[in-house]
Amino acid sequence: MQVAIEAKYHSQCLVKLYNASSRKIEEDQKHNPDGLSHGIALTEMLGYIEDIKVANISVAPIFKLIELVKLYMNRLQELGVEVTSRNQIYMPTSKVGTLY
Repeated sequence: MQVAIEAKYHSQCLVKLYNASSRKIEEDQKHNPDGLSHGIALTEMLGYIEDIKVANISVAPIFKLIELVKLYMNRLQELGVEVTSRNQIYMPTSKVGTLY
């Protein structure tokens, strides 16, 4: 049985792949211009949770959901996303599944 060591695309196929990817990114940005800000806020919140967990190795930290929501909403506002209530926070979904 032989296994390919290196994957190679035909140049035309690779260009089509890049173009399709660019179109998808542009389409996503039109439908959700604040998506990048949501990603940044979520990543920073997860980093905060990990930092707290590492700092408190001997004690399991407890996070109140309302405090995490406030942290997330405040960061979104700092990033310029208009959030008037927690019910209006955009919750992105993926093809694999959701977190909620």
